[in-house]
Amino acid sequence: SSDLLVSGIVIGVAVINWGVRTGRTEVLDKIEEEISELRAAIEIGGAKATEDELGDVFFALVNLARHLNIDPETALRAGNAKFERRFEAMGRRLQGQGRPLRAFDLAAMEKAWAAVKRVEVKG
Repeated sequence: SSDLLVSGIVIGVAVINWGVRTGRTEVLDKIEEEISELRAAIEIGGAKATEDELGDVFFALVNLARHLNIDPETALRAGNAKFERRFEAMGRRLQGQGRPLRAFDLAAMEKAWAAVKRVEVKG
């Protein structure tokens, strides 16, 4: 209905104005607040509430990206690519020991992951 459209526009303008008036510190505080709410929802165990709070975390993170002049989709794609690159390097490192990846426990994988990350960060 037109009432819903008008309400959506009013809410949208309020959100945009909130974003303009707040700085990075306030946005980071909001992210921490949303993560606390997400933790609480997870503790309670409600799937819907957890999903809602996770959505709020995503929204707050996208708002931070906007404040930092970073395209959130580009940042997410880069993060995914970095994970894939590190995971593949971890797998090669472990498989170089002559066993399939699935033969290693989580502790061995975490150790190999940390080694790959150290090399990448130094490089």
